[in-house]
Amino acid sequence: MNWVDQSKANWPEIKSLNPWDNMNEDQLLLEWQAKKQAIETAKAEEMDLRKYIVAREFPKPSEGMNTRSLAMDTCSKLLLSTIIIWLITILLKLLLRNYPSLVTQAQLLLTG
Repeated sequence: MNWVDQSKANWPEIKSLNPWDNMNEDQLLLEWQAKKQAIETAKAEEMDLRKYIVAREFPKPSEGMNTRSLAMDTCSKLLLSTIIIWLITILLKLLLRNYPSLVTQAQLLLTG
């Protein structure tokens, strides 16, 4: 039986399935910055839309929780979107707290 000499074999290079593994630090920071900006833009757009919906659906809001009945007796509660934004903010803060080097590197990249 002939065995191939492993030192002469041409094995294909194994690449990571995670595309971030193929990026350098600058590329990762730019990707992070783009994602962060997208979140900020989405938050601002969501806030504008929420204000519009509240003004349109509740032109004379009463004190307390204002609800509007929808199909199948469900209620839309405007508190839900506030909770979602609050959770996203907490998750981002936890991410940045656990990876403070991302903040430092992004600041250096933006100022330098």
